[in-house]
Amino acid sequence: MAHSIDDSDYFTDTWSEQMLVNHNIYTYHRYSIDACDLVFSEKKKNHALVPTEILEMAELIERYFVAENAGEIEGKLAVHPFNKSISINLTHNQRRYVMKSYDELKAEMEAIQQQMIEAKKTKRANALKELKRLCKEFGFTAGMLKGELTEEREKA
Repeated sequence: MAHSIDDSDYFTDTWSEQMLVNHNIYTYHRYSIDACDLVFSEKKKNHALVPTEILEMAELIERYFVAENAGEIEGKLAVHPFNKSISINLTHNQRRYVMKSYDELKAEMEAIQQQMIEAKKTKRANALKELKRLCKEFGFTAGMLKGELTEEREKA
């Protein structure tokens, strides 16, 4: 025992822990199913409990899947109030919403990685400039600093 206090009453055993985890998973899924029932179930439907935006989106998706002319719905979608929320990760292209391709996303990722490399180089260069400025201000020489660094390395 690491200390003299008996705290075994405050912890659960493995079986109890698994029961709690299973209960949490069940509860999560149960409420997800109940939420879907509020929107889609013929017997349990209660739109008074569902936010208007969710109902409008579900209706739009349903119309899109059953429509014979999806282009008409896409045309309405271009001026739909959801236009801003739908296009968060999408790009607008001739009144159609098209998800960015893998290659476009990969190119963006590579550009961001290059920016990170440049930022790191800039940070190092600025730190070196600051070090040189401080050395000049306080009269330190490279030999003095090198000797200190060598001593610290030998201690470690």
